[in-house]
Amino acid sequence: MEGKCCQCGTDAMYEFHGHLLCLDCNAKRIKVSNDTNLQLMTMMNFLSDLMQSSLGLGYGHPRIQIPQPIHQNFPIDNLNNIHIDKSVIGTINTGDFVTINSNLDNIHLQVSEELAEQLKAFTNELVNDKQIDAKLKNQISELLSFITTHLLEKPTKKNIVLPLLKNILESVAGINSLFTLCEKIIVLVDSLE
Repeated sequence: MEGKCCQCGTDAMYEFHGHLLCLDCNAKRIKVSNDTNLQLMTMMNFLSDLMQSSLGLGYGHPRIQIPQPIHQNFPIDNLNNIHIDKSVIGTINTGDFVTINSNLDNIHLQVSEELAEQLKAFTNELVNDKQIDAKLKNQISELLSFITTHLLEKPTKKNIVLPLLKNILESVAGINSLFTLCEKIIVLVDSLE
């Protein structure tokens, strides 16, 4: 299936009523649907009991069997690459960071581990930096989302990616840590085949 998820922008795997969904978003949709069904079954049992008791008929009728939830007893691996401080959540576009996070996993596996680590370090530094205003953070995160997506294409489109990275470099010129990381990323991207 070709296309991107309508919720988070990653590659779609499912279609639901004309909307493309990735694996994670589809799992969330199914969970919400199942939770809603459980609530409705519980309410039907309650209303049936209420009608029976108000008419004085007793409780001899069949009830809807409500499945018991399955509890996970093993730890869930944390696959997040980006760690966002709670104080900046409302000021950034988290959708771009979801895309970047997903792309970093794929860059690590398909392109270069070192490049993925540098992009991860840059993104974490960007998110948690207090000197950059929210508007610039969002602009840079949009560019990073676009860049990380294009780094996964074969062959790598350096003629698109490098000018965008240089634009980011100019934007963070006053912040030494971000500037240094961005320079390293530019060198790594330039060395890709």
